[in-house]
Amino acid sequence: MAMGVLKIGIPVNGVEVDTECKKLGTIRDNIVDIPIKPDAVPVVQPYRRIPVALEKMVDKKLSELHEQGVIEPVNEPAKWISPLVVVPKGVDGDVCLCVDMRRANEAVERENHPLPTFEDFLPHLSKAKVFSRLDVVR
Repeated sequence: MAMGVLKIGIPVNGVEVDTECKKLGTIRDNIVDIPIKPDAVPVVQPYRRIPVALEKMVDKKLSELHEQGVIEPVNEPAKWISPLVVVPKGVDGDVCLCVDMRRANEAVERENHPLPTFEDFLPHLSKAKVFSRLDVVR
């Protein structure tokens, strides 16, 4: 609430976006350990060509993501390389950048975290007084 992203009150009709805030929140110096299968072999996938018509939009998007601290340059050889997939988004000249992680994900050891069912959390709702639904649409 202090950041102005969440507002509690009635009626809630929409989410206001602060267009002046150029920086996304980041967590620094937090090491995440992704368990990799011991027999996994690093995969270097080939580069996927970006259509010429989308090159400027992709460069602009990459610059935005770099300024926001979402991505950072890598200036050394990497063992794992996954291709960039570019998806045009709407008519406003924007693109969505995705990374095809299917081959890399094959090397990750899956952990078992079962999702709760409706019957699991229903007893906890007996004393609830306020219910809400949040839809985030861009």
